[in-house]
Amino acid sequence: MKTVRSILSAIIIALGVIIAGSLIQSGFIAFKSFDQFVTVKGLAEQNTKADRVIWRLMFNYASDTLPDVYQGMESAQKKILAFLEAHHIPAIDIQTQPIAITDNQAQSYSSSSNLKRYSASSSLVVMSDQVDLLNTALQQTNELVQSGIVLSGSEVHYLFTKLNEVKPTMLTAATANAKEAANTFAKNANNQLGGIRQASQGLFTVRNADDSYGDNSPDKKVRVVTTVQYYLK
Repeated sequence: MKTVRSILSAIIIALGVIIAGSLIQSGFIAFKSFDQFVTVKGLAEQNTKADRVIWRLMFNYASDTLPDVYQGMESAQKKILAFLEAHHIPAIDIQTQPIAITDNQAQSYSSSSNLKRYSASSSLVVMSDQVDLLNTALQQTNELVQSGIVLSGSEVHYLFTKLNEVKPTMLTAATANAKEAANTFAKNANNQLGGIRQASQGLFTVRNADDSYGDNSPDKKVRVVTTVQYYLK
């Protein structure tokens, strides 16, 4: 009798081990299947226009007397302000800079007898969201030269400041692009695409529309790359 019970107990234990092993194996396979995922990147780009421009216009004047230098600089500044007003640039967008004067005779490295004793320089800075108006004015700066103003430089910086307005739609587009790539991968691997396992937003970058760096063009391109992980099933 004890022998029969021992045999039955052994059989029950063996069956339990087999069943448990089967369940563990099934659970492991299911876990591994659930843990399969693919990592893809999604790209979104959008061409846009600069919405703000900063223009620094530099000019100078030289003379042998200080009064003449000041008079010449004031005259040049007034002509530039009138020029900007004629191109409908609001006065509130214009900042005048202090006049810097150099005594050339006091410079030890200056030895030219033909050099005027005093040289002065200054600039006007325009910061405006009237990009088109300012572009028109930029194309007509030869009028200032024709009026006798000595322009020593011109710096223009075009900026795009409305990034937060385009972020939502661009992130949606980048995520859709990533999902399309993930679907293609899953199809080629004979799998089905599951839900999102993890997602991270890349940095937004703003470049010139021709992909060059810098801010010398009013034509801009906004770009973002997202990284998304999808489960495979």
